[in-house]
Amino acid sequence: MPLMPTATTPRSTANFLQELVNESVPSSPIANLPRRAAPMGMYERWLNTLAYLSIFGLAILIWWIGAQFTLAFLAGLGLNLAVLGTAQWFIPIIITAIEVACWPRRAINYHVLAVFALVGGLDLITSVIGCVRWLSNQQLSLSSAWLWIFSVVIAALCAFWPERLARAAIGELGRLWR
Repeated sequence: MPLMPTATTPRSTANFLQELVNESVPSSPIANLPRRAAPMGMYERWLNTLAYLSIFGLAILIWWIGAQFTLAFLAGLGLNLAVLGTAQWFIPIIITAIEVACWPRRAINYHVLAVFALVGGLDLITSVIGCVRWLSNQQLSLSSAWLWIFSVVIAALCAFWPERLARAAIGELGRLWR
């Protein structure tokens, strides 16, 4: 501990302040406790719930658009999906289930990663071609290059974002109502 200035030990104010600022502060166990978030009122909880449910609905809408592109691609190949009726929706549902299960993470098997790359690539390609087919039937004045670029962007969003968006919204809803 530094000496305090007295009449017998003159010290400049600047030196004293410098030593005072540089002096270590003993740590307190209370200072290291994590701060608790302020309790959320019922209004904020329901407002956040509505927001996260809306985000989940947006994820479903984006997934549905991507599924439409995939089914349009398969129908363009000559497959008669109308025979399947609503069972045709199992095709994009299975693709999504494989993508979610095999999504890249730290401790993942290379074989699982290869399955994700194969299924995810197939999903992306079918979505791009389905989007190109759908956009080419619309009254858009897009050149061929812009049509493909626009389709790749839309297809990438529709192929990979809804699953992540839905999982994030569900996770936030779970944290909100614990």
